[in-house]
Amino acid sequence: CPLFLLHGVAGASGFWSGTLDALSPHFRCLAPDLLGFGDSDKPKMDYSIAGHRGILRAVGAALDIDSCDVIGHTLGGTIALDFALSFPEQVRRLILINTPGSGKGALHGRGRLGATHLGLAAVKVGLGIPWVLWVLRQWPRYNFVLDPRFTADARKAPLYSLRSHVKALCQTDLSGRLDEVSV
Repeated sequence: CPLFLLHGVAGASGFWSGTLDALSPHFRCLAPDLLGFGDSDKPKMDYSIAGHRGILRAVGAALDIDSCDVIGHTLGGTIALDFALSFPEQVRRLILINTPGSGKGALHGRGRLGATHLGLAAVKVGLGIPWVLWVLRQWPRYNFVLDPRFTADARKAPLYSLRSHVKALCQTDLSGRLDEVSV
């Protein structure tokens, strides 16, 4: 059974490199760059969870995949959850990492500031300044997020893509449907 791995906001398939190394001997792993991130196309548009769900379904159909396992992190988790709720017959197992059921509560504390236009612009600029990255990497809290592979992928996402994806995440509320997910 194929395994889709969906990255989070400002991520890309490289986010999963260590996971892919561990799982590839056991699963047929597919870790796409979501539209607007990494090496994917970055059309200037309003991105949506439903749009990503449709792309995921189309990829599965093009690869003749009837059912799959899905792992999603943050934004990727919301897309995975929406896909599983929309097409339960196609999802065998679902793993969600740091995934909000409702976008209303998805961004709290510092995350709320980072999701503003100014915050996203500061993150985008800061990821390109070596000394800023060096300072942030001194705190264990940021070691993983600021891994050079991750920051290189994050710099590929245009500001309009980041803003639109954060908006889509904040506007999505799947909390009323969580009882449809069986464990």
